[in-house]
Amino acid sequence: MCLSAHRKYPYGSLDPQIRQQAQLHMEKAITLAFKLGIRTIQLAGYDVYYEPANQETHQNFIQGMKQAAKLAERAGVMLAVEIMDTSYLNSLSKFEVLNREINSPFFTAYPDVGNISGWNYDVSAELALSMPHIVQIHLKDTYKVTNDYQGQFRDLVIGDGEVDFDAIFETLKRTDCVVPMVIEMWAQDDNWLDNIEIAKQRLNQVCQRLEMPLLFT
Repeated sequence: MCLSAHRKYPYGSLDPQIRQQAQLHMEKAITLAFKLGIRTIQLAGYDVYYEPANQETHQNFIQGMKQAAKLAERAGVMLAVEIMDTSYLNSLSKFEVLNREINSPFFTAYPDVGNISGWNYDVSAELALSMPHIVQIHLKDTYKVTNDYQGQFRDLVIGDGEVDFDAIFETLKRTDCVVPMVIEMWAQDDNWLDNIEIAKQRLNQVCQRLEMPLLFT
């Protein structure tokens, strides 16, 4: 389950009423997940979105995640924080630092390989680093950030960007990482259905080259 309410009501906010609303959304999400048998809740990996970030918003986020993790532990529901397209949490290396602060087996990583690549991290090294904490993966293509280019983190068909899916899948195979994977693409035109088929074919071709089971049949 994707919980996106924390973009508007972030745990890191300097407004205590907004932080209280963030906690309420989390409590309701964990309760719903428990009742429906949902095993994982995907969280957004930023302290604040619509207000300036600073050390205080960071500490607020950590405290909120600690509270959320305790609720998740009681319900037996995993919290999986997504590696995002903003600089706050754009790598699994940063997740590992955050994970030490939260210190809960129910606080896990949901890497988006496109976001990690777009920020010029070594995706294979990042995945190998956090493999024991990864519960699901977003497959997305991106263009990388440069000194004079802000990158492109959406509106690309899998295979049209700069993400090295061969290296990523080889790493998953080598580290024996077997988790659910989700294609993330954005539909901005009438070719969305064809684009999905193209993405599936290209990912299957990667599997064939690496002698891995096909993702789509």
